[in-house]
Amino acid sequence: TVQYVLEKEPGFLYWMYIYQRGVLLNQLARSSYDLAILRLACLCRARNAQDYDQLESAWNQLGEHQQDVLSTHFLASGIKAPAIVFEFLPLCLERAKANPHVSVLGLLEVLVSLIQ
Repeated sequence: TVQYVLEKEPGFLYWMYIYQRGVLLNQLARSSYDLAILRLACLCRARNAQDYDQLESAWNQLGEHQQDVLSTHFLASGIKAPAIVFEFLPLCLERAKANPHVSVLGLLEVLVSLIQ
């Protein structure tokens, strides 16, 4: 109910939304890395398990340091921890997914460079 929602912290509600999107994609979040990938999946407009698998495949091709950089960024609230707003990131991810010359992996690597 609305009253229940109004009693909860906004951050809690946001991360529950991300978690529930993972459930819809058949991906349970068991770690902070999982939540970061799920947040990225939401930004990437992942609609099904195939979309998620494509994103996860690109993620797994990144090095550990690159994954750490992206995880830290995508887990940051922008309030308690600084974060960069990439206003057109959903569109960039969508276009990168459709462009074999760019690819999701290539875009993730560029994001790491921009965040650092």
